[in-house]
Amino acid sequence: MAIISCNLDPSTFLVWKYNDENPSFGSQVIVSQTQQAILLASGKLVDILQPGAHTLETANIPVLKDFIQDNEKAFPFEIWFLNKIALTDFKWGTTTPISVYDPQTKLPIKLGSYGSYKARINDPQAFLLQIVGVRTVFSVQSLKQFLLPHIERDTKSAIAEESSQGNVFGLTAKAKKISEKIKINLNETFKSYGLILGDF
Repeated sequence: MAIISCNLDPSTFLVWKYNDENPSFGSQVIVSQTQQAILLASGKLVDILQPGAHTLETANIPVLKDFIQDNEKAFPFEIWFLNKIALTDFKWGTTTPISVYDPQTKLPIKLGSYGSYKARINDPQAFLLQIVGVRTVFSVQSLKQFLLPHIERDTKSAIAEESSQGNVFGLTAKAKKISEKIKINLNETFKSYGLILGDF
């Protein structure tokens, strides 16, 4: 009996693809307490295996019979391991200055911004197809790098809009209001990638 499992460091990996797309009939998938195993066939989610031992047989996973042809002894699907605990408290900061115009002093001013946010995977299928793509390993750091441009874009837009309405030097006092505006804008973006945005 073949054993299929993922033993990567849970503090770094987010998703990992098992390298055999035709695992043998009767193989056992071992899912740790911090993981889920996602079964995909032709890019469509077939099943999600929760922590425990799962034998790849139609008796144990009935939906598999819909994907087996001509009594083959292999299942034509991908197995992805998803790390449930690496979801995440990210620190971020703008990589380039935010240029704003102060209406009171009539001067251009360059600002910076930084903060933190939490995110978790809500739709594994969308996350795998929209973000991970053809990569076989996707790390926590890779997700942070992928999301930063979206956060930076919406942050710059919200700060520029708020600064145009009054004293630039009073923006710090409006940090909560600005954060709420950015979160509203980011929610739909995160949702399209299969993610839920937490505290921002």
